[in-house]
Amino acid sequence: MAFSKGMMKLNKASLHPPALLDAGDDEEEIPWVLLEYKAYVADRRNDTTAVAYSRCGREIQVSFFAARPPRVSHLCVFCRPAATSEEEEEEEEEEEMIAMEPQVLATDENLVLLRIIVSAERDIISGNDLYVYRPAGDGGPSLELLRRRPRGRRIVFNSCQVGILSCRDVHQESSSKFYTVAALDDDESARGRGRFVLYLYNSKLQTWTSTNASVEDQHFHKYQDQGYFLHFNTRVIAVGGEGATIAFVDLWRGILLLDLAHVTKDGKPCSLRYVPLPGRPSSALRSADGDACLSRDISVVDGHFKFVRRRRQAKDCRCPTCGRDERIQDGCDAAVWTRPVSASSLLDDSWQPVCDMETSGMDINRGGDKAWVIAVDMMNNRLQGVAEFDAQRSVAIGFAYLHTGISKYLNKKHGSGRPA
Repeated sequence: MAFSKGMMKLNKASLHPPALLDAGDDEEEIPWVLLEYKAYVADRRNDTTAVAYSRCGREIQVSFFAARPPRVSHLCVFCRPAATSEEEEEEEEEEEMIAMEPQVLATDENLVLLRIIVSAERDIISGNDLYVYRPAGDGGPSLELLRRRPRGRRIVFNSCQVGILSCRDVHQESSSKFYTVAALDDDESARGRGRFVLYLYNSKLQTWTSTNASVEDQHFHKYQDQGYFLHFNTRVIAVGGEGATIAFVDLWRGILLLDLAHVTKDGKPCSLRYVPLPGRPSSALRSADGDACLSRDISVVDGHFKFVRRRRQAKDCRCPTCGRDERIQDGCDAAVWTRPVSASSLLDDSWQPVCDMETSGMDINRGGDKAWVIAVDMMNNRLQGVAEFDAQRSVAIGFAYLHTGISKYLNKKHGSGRPA
């Protein structure tokens, strides 16, 4: 999705973050949280607060506020001028600002990849920058502004294209850790032929590189459709492991796996392995299919891919007004599949069904006028918990938060996510 100035506007609701009264009620570890994609713009601090400087000299402050699921956690981002005099401060306040809600693009372990735009209105596109935020760690919270990509390259990466992976350098005695930011884009000269452009940022070298990437020949020939290999990124997830693997997911079709450990530094083309998803369509994407994120999701749990698919249910009834027969929506069902990450991608039967669920067996009012986060035990088809969600900043149906394990690092060494 391309950005335009008309799309960039800070919602007034983003200036008022919710209160999280249970963020630190006990010392028990929160193993995972639901984190809002959109950060709030407010001067809120706690022991996860980290500071860096924007490209235009503004001080950028990021803090993480944790809540136990099904409540949703959030980030607060704030910027203040670097001016020393009141006149200079007033002048800069009119020129540079946070132009739209900072976005959480990806997370892995104790890392959050953020997009923050701080610029004057006339330069709102060029003010786009990427930051890596650590809410806790051995050295305490930290925030790092990434270097810009070379001119002529894609300016903006969306969350459906880019991910971050925490890596360990096994070739050094200290096994020092670093991270890699990876983004996959279509090769415009070979669209539909299984060829892509890979952009990588290495935190050790602090540089961006780009190289070509192609689907392995045997995978291309097996999963192409009339000469075309269709893949539209909808999710990027960190897999990790010895190969430092990252996955680019088309939730309608399949997963492209890239082993970062095998990517050479000389820019040679690299290969992508392919894993088809259950129920993968054999024809081109239809516009009626809509956004796959609204009905499908995927994660890596204990060395396994876990894939969830939701489908609407319908029933036949007679219209009381006109007397005609019609089909209306009557809840939905969901199913979960799992398969080992290490399984051969050409073994189509590696996906195993885990459970099914139908909402008709639960008491949920789908006609309410508020937004809710609903926790469901799919194995037993039971409702586990419900929490109200502030949806004032949502302008359409879509994903508002992501699942992340960064909370389990908070009580280790530094950072608890508690208000200061």
